[in-house]
Amino acid sequence: MPSRAPAAASRVLVFVSATVADTYCNTVGVVDWPILGLVVVIGLAALLWARSLAHARRAQQAAVERITQLQAITVALSEVLHPRDAAAVIVDESVRVLEADAGVVAVVDESGDELEILGNQGFLPQQLEAWRRFPRDAPVPIAEVVQRREPVFLQDVSSSGRGHEWTLLGALPGVRAIAAVPLLLRSRCLGVLGLSFARPRAFNDQDRAFVQALAHQGAQALERARLHEAADRARAAAEAASRAKDDFLATLSHELRTPLNAILGWAQMLRAGRVEPEVVPRALEAIEQNARAQARLVKDLLDVSQMVGGGLQHARELIDLSACLDAALGTVRPTADGKRLTLTVRRADREARVRGDAARLQQVFWNLLANAIKFTRPGGRIDVALSYTGDEAVFRVTDSGDGLNPERLQVIFERFYQVDSSRSRAHGGLGLGLAIVRHLVEAHEGSVTAMSAGEGRGSTFLVRLPLERGPASADAITAKS
Repeated sequence: MPSRAPAAASRVLVFVSATVADTYCNTVGVVDWPILGLVVVIGLAALLWARSLAHARRAQQAAVERITQLQAITVALSEVLHPRDAAAVIVDESVRVLEADAGVVAVVDESGDELEILGNQGFLPQQLEAWRRFPRDAPVPIAEVVQRREPVFLQDVSSSGRGHEWTLLGALPGVRAIAAVPLLLRSRCLGVLGLSFARPRAFNDQDRAFVQALAHQGAQALERARLHEAADRARAAAEAASRAKDDFLATLSHELRTPLNAILGWAQMLRAGRVEPEVVPRALEAIEQNARAQARLVKDLLDVSQMVGGGLQHARELIDLSACLDAALGTVRPTADGKRLTLTVRRADREARVRGDAARLQQVFWNLLANAIKFTRPGGRIDVALSYTGDEAVFRVTDSGDGLNPERLQVIFERFYQVDSSRSRAHGGLGLGLAIVRHLVEAHEGSVTAMSAGEGRGSTFLVRLPLERGPASADAITAKS
């Protein structure tokens, strides 16, 4: 074994020295000190050589062990599919191999302005509470490493000149030494690996090389995991889009056939003379209503097509919102009366103007009112309010209808979204109305939000539009019906 070489060399030196001395004493009668000195020098050289050989063998063995460990870690990293799993492997293995007391992996977020801790070991939950996300330029080692893209190795924090508070994540007790290495991938810094030690620690060349090699492998694993997650999201989005397309085509087929069947049925009966004279007005009214419903469907489809292509046009005039609301109410009130709904309207006394397209804003009001009427059961209530707050006009529609799942409030404005997409759904429509509303409101530099306490508890839609400031002539105020 290499560790026994120095002892063996010592025994050889003693044996040779004793033998030479005994030989010279027995034959010459005196000791030849120069010869004996030469023997001692040769023995010491052998001793030093043996120690050097043992040290080299130990270093070689340690290097082989580190390479083996790094290969095992690389294999483990190649199998992870998610960034948090990759971070866990990086921090766990680096803590284990370097016998650190704690470690973290923090990555740069999508904005590039903050760091987020994805993996940690050895820290108490309360120690990380304020550090789950923190600014990229925070005065701590792992943030500085990301900024400079260079590693930091501090053998003793207390004698580093940085101050005791300059520990891995700020003023954490018991930290004496740290190592922080950037996770670099080509020209980008994805994050940082940080390790802390409870005692001063000298980092030799092997330690530094190992941590930096692990950081390089870790950066590649994080990027692969991110790409895998992105591919999963894209695949899920494509599958959802495909399902939405199929649902939309089925809904479109149904919605187009329903009014056409009614129109065709009544027209055939009228042509054949099978309609009693007193029923003719009802037949004509049914034909007219279904033709209008068909026209609305076609108009919505054309609007969405223009929205996607960026060709939906808007006039820019000074308009009176109250007049737009009156026009929309006049259109929907017969339907509300037919369902025995209580429809209340409150509006501010003063006149206020916005700059935009009166016909399009009337379309916004009509869509929201029609939506409230459609999802409110007979005998229910709808409250409409138009008010002005500061430099904004606020239009609110509150109903006592079916309500919405709070988790779906952000998706109801997406094109083709249906609260109920089953073939047996109770309400018709293509799921385009709210998407058109959002597009038109945002085109007028406003916002629209939906609120609901839950299913069966009604809903509220809120539209905010910026008011026009400054004088304007009376004939500039217009409302198109």
